[in-house]
Amino acid sequence: MHARLEERAAQARMSLSDYLAHELTRLIRYQNNAEILETLRARGTLSVSNARETLEIFRAMRIERHEADRLLAREAASWCDVVPV
Repeated sequence: MHARLEERAAQARMSLSDYLAHELTRLIRYQNNAEILETLRARGTLSVSNARETLEIFRAMRIERHEADRLLAREAASWCDVVPV
């Protein structure tokens, strides 16, 4: 596993430490599916009758997450110009 992480960090032109920080930030930045479902349950918006609406919320959140990940990746790429590897 260590070798794979080092390889991915090298591909990203980042130190292993910076790469791991970037990946961990990306992972904890957003709610996972279980947390999303719990949020919807707490709001009272999760039921079989509004399954279509729930799916649309999931889709919108995935699109938002994907766009945020792209922005974070651009930011990380800019670090490569500053941080020696």
